Amino acid sequence: MAHNPRYIRRLLLVAAAGAFIYIQVRLFSTQSHDAGRLALAEAGQPNLPVAAVVIMACNRPDYLQRTVESILKYQKAVASKFPLFISQDGTNGEVKNKALSYAQITFMQHVDLEPVHTESPGENIAYYKIANHYKWALDELLIKHNFRRVIILEDDMEIAPDFFDYFEAAAKLLDTDKSIMAVSSWNDNGQKQFVYDPKALYRSDFFPGLGWMLTKSTWMELSPKWPKAYWDDWVRLKEVHGGRQFIRPEVCRTYNFGEHGSSMGQFFDQYLKPIKLNDAHAHNLDMDVRIQYNDQGDFERVARQFGVFEEWKDGVPRAAYKGVVVFRYKSSRRRIYLVGPDSLRQLGV
Repeated sequence: MAHNPRYIRRLLLVAAAGAFIYIQVRLFSTQSHDAGRLALAEAGQPNLPVAAVVIMACNRPDYLQRTVESILKYQKAVASKFPLFISQDGTNGEVKNKALSYAQITFMQHVDLEPVHTESPGENIAYYKIANHYKWALDELLIKHNFRRVIILEDDMEIAPDFFDYFEAAAKLLDTDKSIMAVSSWNDNGQKQFVYDPKALYRSDFFPGLGWMLTKSTWMELSPKWPKAYWDDWVRLKEVHGGRQFIRPEVCRTYNFGEHGSSMGQFFDQYLKPIKLNDAHAHNLDMDVRIQYNDQGDFERVARQFGVFEEWKDGVPRAAYKGVVVFRYKSSRRRIYLVGPDSLRQLGV
């Protein structure tokens, strides 16, 4: 559907300055506090790794090579803080040989020969295998090897130059603020026209995934009830994250190039391919804008006009915090706030 410029301009004109000020103060009182703490946070005890970094792989040796080469460009200087692992699901020989060719990376292999029993006929068994692999790998790293934290990447990702700085700064925040369940390097609305400030961080009620860190204590909570399939949708359930939020950046620290995979390239051309990987441009300062939506259908209609994600999971829009979705307007400093019908009450306005 083509975007309607007149309609968008009309949406932008509905901003109510007074209400917006309340929202900005309320929404960013916690977020700016977190950002300040994040910038000053220390990585923890100097003699211990900040986090193990695991690349989840299966049967794409070319993708794996591209991912590993991206990571090694920036990991060499911090190798003791971020030990690298490749966890392969299955027995693909090319993937195993590729993984073993990197002397600086520890290889793990998950082989489960049990038949997969899906909940419904015709389901893609890949999602069951992926969930099983994730549980096995995280159990290995956080329970068996006793790492304090793990950063999970997939074999179709490139990382930004400050990827490890980002997660080193986030580590203590994740440890000390129990209202944060995980830290992600991904913004679902991180396409170049919607971002501006690489230093900006946000809370979100929607789990972003795609390059994320969690602690051992959180995994000890999740592991016993880990789902048989669709693990990322499961993490997004309110009953699972229990009122906790996720930290995500405005400008992504990971780029997903996985056009071919289990999800068959879902969303790739529209949402993933145009993601911006942490560079910024200077623009004139414009006024921020609030746009109210009334329900899911209304949100989808407005989001469609701007081209941001329309998807909801368990009542939460992608990238939302208290029902508020924030993005930049056409790469400018102007923020667009899509505000839900109950957002002001939840924010205490």
